[in-house]
Amino acid sequence: MLRGVRSDVARAMVRSWSGQWMGCEPEETAATQFAISMGILLTDPAKVPNFSLPEGGNQTLTDVLAADLGDRLRLNSPVRSVEWTDDAVVVDYADADGPARIRARRAIVAVPADVAVKIMPGLPPAYRAAFEDIRYGRYVVVGYFTREEGPQRWDDHIAVSTPQLSFQAMFNHAAAQRGTGPRTPGGALACFAGGAAADRLFALTDEEILDRFTADLLSLCPS
Repeated sequence: MLRGVRSDVARAMVRSWSGQWMGCEPEETAATQFAISMGILLTDPAKVPNFSLPEGGNQTLTDVLAADLGDRLRLNSPVRSVEWTDDAVVVDYADADGPARIRARRAIVAVPADVAVKIMPGLPPAYRAAFEDIRYGRYVVVGYFTREEGPQRWDDHIAVSTPQLSFQAMFNHAAAQRGTGPRTPGGALACFAGGAAADRLFALTDEEILDRFTADLLSLCPS
């Protein structure tokens, strides 16, 4: 994708898009996948709404499910293993009272691939090999709650690409509420760094990352 591109700024922008949208570098993914993902990223918002989410965000969906499940839902209960026989599934986990076990007829295991191979020792070799081949993007994200009283220069921006800062994009999560009535105080901003930019940041402490992101955010959006 970058072959023949001589502009350092253009190359930095493409790498920035890849990092913050996919969590990887352009060379780390298939060219077709890269082109499709970037096409979605750059699609006209009039054709693909950027905020086609339930009011309150995606968390609303899990809140409704949790309310429906009631006492049947186990939270803060990390699973140690999932094993199965011909007629049952056994899930060993731990909660505030210590080790526990649940037996069920079926189980839907929805976890990242690296977790799946740890908690399911009985996976067939082909499945295990497939999970072990999966590589995830990596991200460093810092969120800020703001306390401004009046309109700000970022109110009309959903996101700003920042390829030459320590983070690659700044998202204004309060943008969906602007222009729909009186401007309420405060907001929320999130800064993303992905791919190689995230790899470099992983060598720093949380405090160092926060200081670096904050300084760059203030240079972008002076208080």
